[in-house]
Amino acid sequence: MRLRDFLPAGIDIVEQPNFAWMNGLWWREAIGFTWFGRLMNERDNTAGLELLFKELDLETAKQMLDSMGLPLHPGMLRNDLLALFGIPQMTRKLEDDRWTYNFHVGSTGTYQVGCTVHDNFGLIHVSVIRSDVRRMLALAAAGTPPS
Repeated sequence: MRLRDFLPAGIDIVEQPNFAWMNGLWWREAIGFTWFGRLMNERDNTAGLELLFKELDLETAKQMLDSMGLPLHPGMLRNDLLALFGIPQMTRKLEDDRWTYNFHVGSTGTYQVGCTVHDNFGLIHVSVIRSDVRRMLALAAAGTPPS
């Protein structure tokens, strides 16, 4: 899965190697704050992404989320997310008017999904990282070899 697969021809996609995110180095394909990434040492597999909805039209955002089986859409409220995914693994207040809720999504924790909800605009941002990659990067950051 690549960012260019979802965007119209002619959109300028910035390719950035060695982008630091979640304690790893990524090959990042981006338009602004929306990006898809592959680990530098695993460049064939998309393992993480972030979507800032104000940078995308609704149909493009829907196609991206549908491709991952995530039933999300811009504007969703906190209660909508709780009804879909249950209790968040972590909740973090980013600013006075927005909170991020992290969920493990999938029958075996396939993804860690972060949903940023604005008080007035609902869901404005989504981050997704494969759970196995998140676990591997956290262990490496702690100096613990993977088991």
